[in-house]
Amino acid sequence: MQAFRGKNVYFSISEPYIEYLSIVDRLDSVNFPVERNLTVHNRREIKYSRRDGTKPSFFLVDSVRKVFGAKMTKRQTSDAAQRFDAYYASIYADRWTALRAAMTEAHAQREIGEPLLHPYYLDEASFFAADILPAGQGDDVLDMCAAPGGKTLVLALKLQGTGSLICNDRSATRRARLRTVIDEHLPASYRANIMVTGHDASRWGLHEQQAYDHVLLDAPCSSERHVINDHQALSQWSESRPKRLAIQQFAMLAAALEAVRIGGTILYSTCSINPAENERVIEKLYDKRNGRFEELRTSVPYSEQRPRGAIVLPDTALGRGPLFFCLLRRLS
Repeated sequence: MQAFRGKNVYFSISEPYIEYLSIVDRLDSVNFPVERNLTVHNRREIKYSRRDGTKPSFFLVDSVRKVFGAKMTKRQTSDAAQRFDAYYASIYADRWTALRAAMTEAHAQREIGEPLLHPYYLDEASFFAADILPAGQGDDVLDMCAAPGGKTLVLALKLQGTGSLICNDRSATRRARLRTVIDEHLPASYRANIMVTGHDASRWGLHEQQAYDHVLLDAPCSSERHVINDHQALSQWSESRPKRLAIQQFAMLAAALEAVRIGGTILYSTCSINPAENERVIEKLYDKRNGRFEELRTSVPYSEQRPRGAIVLPDTALGRGPLFFCLLRRLS
């Protein structure tokens, strides 16, 4: 068996069969430098010319994908799962086995009922965290990354149709889901003060400064509980992903600090278990914006204190979480 590469394709050859490993981008009409007898034609066919000069074989690319794609996905998932486990075992040590197992179980959810038009079910840790943001009637509130909308409902119930609630999400698909949640669950009187927007949260502070009494930043994160339970997400996981997300999370948090009024509060939260996306983002804000804010120590049921903020982990919280949260108050 010989392995060789083309421009965008990687195959392993066992004459006269082709085992499809992966198609990285798209198929070009290229000749392979190692095996001249394999050619990709018109992005649709793979031609395999036998060395003995007999009639060549043609394989349709779509057929190769269909036959061997599932095998490759399984292989990718297995490799990624091993890296994933090694990565988080290095953080949680002996606790990782129990924590991982807990994240494969069903969420412990809380029902949000009246005055909603229909009950909404939210991870109880998420409800507790959103509830500690000290927003009240008449306040101006920004929900920077609002979709799918569970925490937005908690904020709307606090405002009771007064003040203003800006619900932002950059993704059009997620905004559509957010609007559906708002329209189907909130009474008309509670929707009157709500506006849904699609801005880049990391640049918010460039356009609005000191505009809100309170900001909720439920930042995009690694969402390990979802990754563990989704084969495709797990197959795409890499050690670089938390690093990229942490950069984005800090940019959003710095923007939130500019958007909130002096004396106002920011609730930073993620559903990640990775310290790089949680307390280290807060530490970076201390490094870059020292003296402009303070942490307000708070806790919710089942939470564990971290050097900055607190976290709810499902192995000790009866299935709740994971959810990291940190409440900040702007000073200047």
